[in-house]
Amino acid sequence: MHADDSLAIQGLLEANMQLRLVYTPDKNFVYFAESGMDAYRHDLLKNTFEIADRTSATVFETFETADALFQRLLQGMLNLVPSDEDDSSDF
Repeated sequence: MHADDSLAIQGLLEANMQLRLVYTPDKNFVYFAESGMDAYRHDLLKNTFEIADRTSATVFETFETADALFQRLLQGMLNLVPSDEDDSSDF
């Protein structure tokens, strides 16, 4: 922690601790990242890694390993994963 708390950057552990205090269902997950409406998380009860909607918690994709989840996260950040909006074949 920086001497000036206004300059502190929230870390992975601190963010997850705050989520667990604020919203009880989040106790079943460890969150790694958020992007747009997606949450990249580990389901502690199922022992799976998943991409879920941040507001509805609907799971879009499940992975067996953290490596596979992180690979998809990085692909999305680099725009290597095509989205429905990128599909121009309908025109």
